[in-house]
Amino acid sequence: MMRATSKRLRIMVLWCFVVILASTSLIAKEASSRDKEENDSKGKIKLYGHVDSLAEYCVGSGIMLESRQLPAKILKVRPGSPAFYAGVCADDTVLKGNVTGNRFSLNISRKGKEYLVSLRARADNKPIQNINRESNKLNDSTDWQELRKYDVTILLDRSGSMTRDLGNKDLTRWQWVQPEINGFARSIEKNCGSRMTLGLFNEDYQLLNHATADEITRAVDRTIPVANTDLSGVLKAALDAYRKGDRKKPMLLAIISDGLTANQPRVKSILGAAIAELAPEDKLRVVVFQTGYTNEGAIFFADLTKTAGAKKTIMMLLFDDLTEKGLLGGLLEAIRK
Repeated sequence: MMRATSKRLRIMVLWCFVVILASTSLIAKEASSRDKEENDSKGKIKLYGHVDSLAEYCVGSGIMLESRQLPAKILKVRPGSPAFYAGVCADDTVLKGNVTGNRFSLNISRKGKEYLVSLRARADNKPIQNINRESNKLNDSTDWQELRKYDVTILLDRSGSMTRDLGNKDLTRWQWVQPEINGFARSIEKNCGSRMTLGLFNEDYQLLNHATADEITRAVDRTIPVANTDLSGVLKAALDAYRKGDRKKPMLLAIISDGLTANQPRVKSILGAAIAELAPEDKLRVVVFQTGYTNEGAIFFADLTKTAGAKKTIMMLLFDDLTEKGLLGGLLEAIRK
């Protein structure tokens, strides 16, 4: 009896030892597997479902998505962008994406077939050349004659988003736009004999109505981009200032912002009322330069162009267009279309 009990005890101890060894081995394998997965995923961002980082990489590569929720339809591909040269097209659907180093891979669906596209993670990182800073001086007199027909107002975002870089770590959006605005103010004063209106806005705003170039330069040079964005207040103030003027010239309204504004319904309402009032008399043209890499902002601005009567009134351009053509070139493109 005692021998049988002792034998069973030895078997139980041996069995427990085997179970412990097996468990230890399994834990080690799981840890090794996790380590391998972590090592494999270093430097890689996987984009599935609702991902905020998706907007930065897509817009930076020239892709405008309908939504940040994947799968998402592609609304537009910027000509000359990495996505354009990779063969990505409007109406394609992005299923998922991966970012590894400076490469951006997208799984795209087109007409029932799935494709894998690999492109640069951001748009061209070439520094902005000085010629763009001088663009307001390089255009001939006929360009200024066209602009002389308009009462020019520029609403410039001074929120924290303007401190983001342009692909060149030594140049932010604000650092590019600051001398561009100052140079434009001097050029319009010299070549058109008129003064522009400038609105600087973040959560608050400052409106300089028909200000001199010196007044605009002082205001812009004192500005430190900070805080969040609210376009509604400065937009209403600028439109009201135009309404109270003589209105002999049509209003050419340029908005430079990322579109991530508070009070979006109010912005739509203010702009919609202005279009209903001024567009039938051909008294309003609006051009939006979208500065950010946020798809949400791009979609908001795109929605503005769907406002009743806005098709011939509002034009949206990417910030890349502004840096390539300069402020004068961008405005001329808007009024010529």
